[in-house]
Amino acid sequence: MKPPVGQVATGPARHVARGGWYALALIALTNAMSLLDRQILAILAPAIKQDLGIGDAEMGLLFGTVFALFYALFSLPVGRLADGWLRGRLLSLSILFWSAATAMAGMTSSFAMLAASRLCVGIGEAATQPAGTSLIYDYWPRHRRGFVMAVMASALRWGWADRWCWADWPRRCGATPSCRAPRRWA
Repeated sequence: MKPPVGQVATGPARHVARGGWYALALIALTNAMSLLDRQILAILAPAIKQDLGIGDAEMGLLFGTVFALFYALFSLPVGRLADGWLRGRLLSLSILFWSAATAMAGMTSSFAMLAASRLCVGIGEAATQPAGTSLIYDYWPRHRRGFVMAVMASALRWGWADRWCWADWPRRCGATPSCRAPRRWA
């Protein structure tokens, strides 16, 4: 018997609940985009520094303190919220918040506005891992969860590997998405 959506797959269930593959694909894609979003500042740092007239110290604040501190601070409360609230709704709201904050970064004209954007991105992304993992576990039986976590970890690596191509393709490829330039692996 398949568990209803929103309930944990327990007992002898041996099959993936309806919608499990779809949920896994969407959450894996969310994880890949999350990692890409974390790396985009590093990729575009020279252009951002020139555009906003900021130095290495300010960029360091954006990379570490502003994003990472709020990501870490909000991971625990939203993880607790994911245990007791509708995980799909929490994930949707966090992606919406994170996307709006990312769009705000694209329209920034000052360091303060970019810092506020990165702070909000950190808060929005803090819910994706706990809510996504918890939601996936609603669909997948216990004996398949190792595979599920491997897919999610692979999605993170794909987000990391393709960051150069997707984040900087307009400059490197003459504004075409073909991305024929050689990749730089860090």
